[in-house]
Amino acid sequence: MAPKLPPEILLMITSLADTATLRSLRLTSRAICASATQLLFRTITLFDRDDSCNAVESIMRHPSLRGLVRKIYLQTVEQDYVSEIQFCESRSPWIPKMGIVVFFWINAP
Repeated sequence: MAPKLPPEILLMITSLADTATLRSLRLTSRAICASATQLLFRTITLFDRDDSCNAVESIMRHPSLRGLVRKIYLQTVEQDYVSEIQFCESRSPWIPKMGIVVFFWINAP
């Protein structure tokens, strides 16, 4: 049996992981799942699409996940991928369209 690390240490370790890795870490053990879940749901982004709104609503209805959310980004900026020729000419693969990004802080319960 592996030695148990304090939750603070597990949180420090998992904070170094990217989103995809955090999703995978949630499946490894209960202790790591708790740290990874805390980090995954600390900040969420809401896009102006139905599927995104439904996902955020599900998170906010979930009894344990809703307490983890500290920031919500409202993202209304659309970006289109451009062709390779446009990429070489503009030096940027993304051409932003008009939109707004709103940032919300959520107070801890």
